[in-house]
Amino acid sequence: IKADYNSHPDEFRVEDRVKWQDLFVSYARFASVDDARKFMANLQKQAKGGADVAELAKQHADGTSKILEGEGVGTKRGEIKPPELEATIFQLKAGDVSEIVATERGLHVVKVVERDVAGVAPLDDKTQQKVRLKVAEQIEKTERERLIEDLWRKTTVRIMDLP
Repeated sequence: IKADYNSHPDEFRVEDRVKWQDLFVSYARFASVDDARKFMANLQKQAKGGADVAELAKQHADGTSKILEGEGVGTKRGEIKPPELEATIFQLKAGDVSEIVATERGLHVVKVVERDVAGVAPLDDKTQQKVRLKVAEQIEKTERERLIEDLWRKTTVRIMDLP
């Protein structure tokens, strides 16, 4: 498995990908930006403390964040919505919760749930399983071809007309 993995690194390349959650509060909901910031600071503290971001979004978020129950929109660079969050999201590791990010319409706190960093995938259990399947398919194909070739050599082939 390791030999196949090392000899074919291009087959195990991954691109930057992220699964993330978004807590968004709109400025329009508060009397001042400071009030919105205080409210978001409390949500951020809960998220950093291990609270379920999806639950926080359902109960306290606004806009798309509330509708999607905190699920972030986009997984790759250029797909993240709103685009102002992309730089922050791709700086975080899985499990990290961001600082408060201000946008034109309100404040966001994001949590990265899963993160794939561009490059060659590590030889973890998931990659090893992929290599095992590939090697097993190669062995099966080689064995099938050998068996067919052997049958052709040992057998007389006759073509018969069917009525």
